[in-house]
Amino acid sequence: MAEELVERFDVPEVDDLRGYLEDQLENEESVVCPETEYFAEEKLCHHGSLLKEAMREFFQTCYNPLDKGAVWCDNIIRLYVLPEAIEKAIRIIAPEFDAQRG
Repeated sequence: MAEELVERFDVPEVDDLRGYLEDQLENEESVVCPETEYFAEEKLCHHGSLLKEAMREFFQTCYNPLDKGAVWCDNIIRLYVLPEAIEKAIRIIAPEFDAQRG
């Protein structure tokens, strides 16, 4: 699978791949949007601490994120954990990426 990913992206270095993935995935609806309000509420029940961290990271003002709704909260959490997920993926495919590019 890593080989397929390496072939798919036309970027010269792993750092360029990181930026490309961030740009693409931040706007990909299937990545940042839950399927339903119920799904968002269900996930939110288990990820309150992540929401708290994400709110600290993204926002300077203090307000109740639940006023924005469960879907909004779920999106904030997804955007917050996305860079970490990309980093994990990069670590997995970096050796093969470098071998094919080098």
